[in-house]
Amino acid sequence: MIANKYQYFATRQEVEKHKKYIQEGATHLTNTKKQVEYEYYVCDFCKSEIRIKKKHYEQSGGIVVIPAIVTKKKEIKLALCNGCLNKVLAEFDEKGWCSEYSWTY
Repeated sequence: MIANKYQYFATRQEVEKHKKYIQEGATHLTNTKKQVEYEYYVCDFCKSEIRIKKKHYEQSGGIVVIPAIVTKKKEIKLALCNGCLNKVLAEFDEKGWCSEYSWTY
């Protein structure tokens, strides 16, 4: 899944941050400012929401940089939740991109 979309991830500049807004009776017709409830990333593997918190150890995932040694082309930045990291590394191992490295998964 990630290996198949490698070109997209390699040309992407940054991992996109999304914002969840509070809806308090605001419509497109009223002139009220939107209030941000929280910011989040979307996991590139399972498409789940990864909330960005001030304390990084409380997050359910984050940005992972896969180096050029593993991809054998160019380093890529992925937004991954904690449960998907090992699945992505296993996928790279299946593809034969990181067979000479030992991963713990």
